[in-house]
Amino acid sequence: MIKSATISLLLGMLLTGAAGESGWREGFENGVGDWLLPPSSAISREQAFAGKNSLCLSGEAPLEAFVPLALEAGKRYWVSMRVKTADWRPSGRNFSFQVHWDDSVQGFGDDGDWRLLRYLTGAMPADTSGMGLRLFFDAESAGTVWVDDIVVTPMEKEPLQLAVEPRDAVGSDNSPPWRVTLPEAPAPDELKQWTVSVKLTSPPWQHVLQEAELSADRVTAEFDTTALPPGKYNILYTVLTGDGRPLGQDWSVSVWKKAPIECRPVPHSGIVAVRDLPLSIQLRANAAGKAVVSLTDESGRVAAETVEPLMAGERKNLVLADQVPPGQYRLTATLDGQYPVEQVINVRSEEAVRQAMYLAPDGFFYRLGERYFPLIVYVHTCGEPVAWEGEFDHRNWPLAEKILDDLTGTPFGLLDYGTPTGGLEDTRRFLAECANRNIPVVLALKDLYERHPSNFFRLKQHAYGELSSLQIAEQVLEMVKTDPNVLAYYINDELSSDFFCDMYRMRELCHRIDPGKPVLQVHYLFDCADELAQSYDIWGTEQYPWGAFDSITTMAEWARDSIALLPAGAQYWGCLKILLGERANERQRALAYSSIAEGAKGLLFYSWFDILGYDPEPEARWREFVAIGRELERDLPIFLLDDAREPAVSATGELSIRTFEGDEGRFLLLVNTSDRENEAALTIPATGKAIDRDGNVFATDENGRLQLKLNPLEVKLLSLDGAPFPVGE
Repeated sequence: MIKSATISLLLGMLLTGAAGESGWREGFENGVGDWLLPPSSAISREQAFAGKNSLCLSGEAPLEAFVPLALEAGKRYWVSMRVKTADWRPSGRNFSFQVHWDDSVQGFGDDGDWRLLRYLTGAMPADTSGMGLRLFFDAESAGTVWVDDIVVTPMEKEPLQLAVEPRDAVGSDNSPPWRVTLPEAPAPDELKQWTVSVKLTSPPWQHVLQEAELSADRVTAEFDTTALPPGKYNILYTVLTGDGRPLGQDWSVSVWKKAPIECRPVPHSGIVAVRDLPLSIQLRANAAGKAVVSLTDESGRVAAETVEPLMAGERKNLVLADQVPPGQYRLTATLDGQYPVEQVINVRSEEAVRQAMYLAPDGFFYRLGERYFPLIVYVHTCGEPVAWEGEFDHRNWPLAEKILDDLTGTPFGLLDYGTPTGGLEDTRRFLAECANRNIPVVLALKDLYERHPSNFFRLKQHAYGELSSLQIAEQVLEMVKTDPNVLAYYINDELSSDFFCDMYRMRELCHRIDPGKPVLQVHYLFDCADELAQSYDIWGTEQYPWGAFDSITTMAEWARDSIALLPAGAQYWGCLKILLGERANERQRALAYSSIAEGAKGLLFYSWFDILGYDPEPEARWREFVAIGRELERDLPIFLLDDAREPAVSATGELSIRTFEGDEGRFLLLVNTSDRENEAALTIPATGKAIDRDGNVFATDENGRLQLKLNPLEVKLLSLDGAPFPVGE
């Protein structure tokens, strides 16, 4: 129990803000100033909390008021105001306010005299232009609201801290709990009752796994880790008033559960051609002990084995097998005879590799023996044309035919959310239609998982009866494993760490039944790419410019940072938003080419139904998007060349750059990711001049230096040896 003598000012700051410090205050004593107001609003001289005036908002939603504010990037702000409500309806809807796009704060949903609303925002984004304070009525709400005495003040000191031990919980079903402790929890006079809400969640959507409440009488709680799969988790916490109202956006502490031992094959997928042997492994020890690693064939015979003592935190790279015949093997690792980890290993003959898809050690995706750069569009062929959530148990064939008609003859393949929905015969028919139209397919298995309680995007697989997810997947895999038009299996779209075991089992099932196709996952967050490595072959990060991240530069950095976290041999495909609205074409082109310039080996575009459902001229926008696809298709022969051994370099900011070389010559890709002109300073080894597709010549000095002005979001390909530009189909 925390005694009152130990009370400090931490929670006092939660209630009183930072009085006397620089900030912004609005009492409406001098009119509306810079406010953007709806016609039904007015300055009220009849109601005021302080002074003589207040702002009156009256009517039905949608109704909002906005004032721009000069906010500082990275800062958090205290926002407080006095609010009076009358004739409010319906119950459960709120008068709310918002400072940051992800910081909508629910206010009051009932009638009441002047009450205090106070909240601590999250950190402001890098670009705060156009930001401010928004007051609004929730959807379908109505009434009259008076607002007065608004204060926005920067937070100078973190008002609440939580101690968490340990940060890494190492173990299997014996891992230690995460213990959370509140070092100081004062209760100032004006807050008669308070608690600290603490939640254990799984990112990215913060699925709540366990909850606890701390108070002056209970300052410690524990979260059980024994049933959790390995991965990243978050502990979220905030202060609640006596009526349960949060006083600030959740703070977050990241924690990890780690297996005592990890054994990763090289190549990463565990699918290796005979020509690419030996098979190597990387051992990672999160606890000390003796590691035993064995490779057994389908008859149970041990084909290779090694024993290694390991210290906690140690990593070792070892050759496990110099030569083994083609076949399927089981890789097993233990630590002190415990914590077994297993993985399917496929050693493939030359003939088998030429007839399948293959992630080769040279970093490229091979399709039927040739380097291949996939361009894929997300679609769905179940439910309505625009469907963000629902329960779909059949394919919408008129919709499917519309999609296939739109994709026929374009450079794009498809990733269909609903491919297995209608049963095996329906799936076979759909895949045959795709093959007949020469539309490659990434087959979605991801909707076979149980998601969180809202069942977001979950497909109801009634066509398969009472079969489990893995049993359904097994039937689908057996049917499509010989289909040369299916490129890969898509097993995850933003599922969080608590699904790691499901994803791991699905990848293992795919590798066991069909080693001829790799496994793809797509994530919004990429800091867990290393920890989840045993559940994917190809990683995609959602490079979606929106909200606080509405910058092509930021999206290019996400691609670069994602690739840096991937294990050796894993591949990166950029998962890009199909952009709508103003400057969509130039932004789309820069987004796609910058992802490639940062190292992407494939592109997935989300999504066909965004164009159909949200663009005012969908047919015209689709034609524009296909035209960008034609440009990418034209340049694919360059993107399938090796990275240059001596690449061009530049210290210029907001510039994505990549140098390619092969028998065809050397080529340089430059993308200005800025919305402004960019003076690019380059150093290009062993090059006297560079030539673009239009024949323009750019000469370098004797040291290979080149100054080049790029227009906003400009994409430029240069030949560095005077070689003609290869052109794709």
